[in-house]
Amino acid sequence: PPAGANDKHLIYATANGNFRVTHKEYIAIAEALRPDVCVAMADEQPPSASESRARGAVYRTLKQLDALLDGGLRESAGAVFGNVQGAAHEVERRRSARETANRAIDGFFLGGFGLGEDPGAR
Repeated sequence: PPAGANDKHLIYATANGNFRVTHKEYIAIAEALRPDVCVAMADEQPPSASESRARGAVYRTLKQLDALLDGGLRESAGAVFGNVQGAAHEVERRRSARETANRAIDGFFLGGFGLGEDPGAR
């Protein structure tokens, strides 16, 4: 999951440290790989995230999707899936799904489930 995010990039925590990915870098990767399906970047939050944090993640994820679509992701991938976020907050997950569906996408990826919590918490 991302270690940080803003409107311009996501920061992923890896075994080799943090790795920042911008919209342009993500599109360049898609152009090089030409995947059949590409899932838009997202600000993933664990189910336990506060409602405020989940709301922010939904906002940033939608901004990421818009930037990727505006930047040409559709031309680089066979199909583009939007990433539905919102942690365990039904209102935010519904808002994320509704707003994501308003974009020119081919499908959905349901994110934010199973990010390290124990099976009982899922």
